[in-house]
Amino acid sequence: MIKIYVEGKSDKIFLDLLCKNLKIDEFETIPIGGNNLSSSDLKSIKEDISDMRIEKICIIFDADDDYQKTKENLQQQLKNLQNEKIKIFLFPNNKDNKEIEILLTKIAKYPHFITCFKEYSKCLKDKGTILNEKELNKNLIYAYNQACGSGTKEICLDHYDLDHEYIKPLIDFLKA
Repeated sequence: MIKIYVEGKSDKIFLDLLCKNLKIDEFETIPIGGNNLSSSDLKSIKEDISDMRIEKICIIFDADDDYQKTKENLQQQLKNLQNEKIKIFLFPNNKDNKEIEILLTKIAKYPHFITCFKEYSKCLKDKGTILNEKELNKNLIYAYNQACGSGTKEICLDHYDLDHEYIKPLIDFLKA
């Protein structure tokens, strides 16, 4: 069994769908509601280490603006739980800065929808509107999912290229 700790609900939805698509039968995804492990999260991870049914504990968070700093922060939080079961992956590709939304943008099957949204965002910026880049990227993915015909902002893997080179590090991480 794989236990996966993620930041939020959208991350959980995406990873649940991806794990099912990859035919990973036994997994549990836990959204912790942020990018820091609380004392109760650390307690759960400690219990997971002792649980013989759990083969791997994945911490999958956004790298945000500084991949190295985010990774070091997580390692610091986990320092008292050093164990080979614990593995860290940072979105978008376990080496670059930013978030899951960048990964989803890169593997989008219909990039023309992404281009439309980026042109809209550029227009707003040109008109002097101050936009939060992280929120803008989240909204881009919501708009993309709706534009693909799902009628909802929820993710549907059919609209993403799971054979794209950019998602390979995540797939390899989950399958390892």
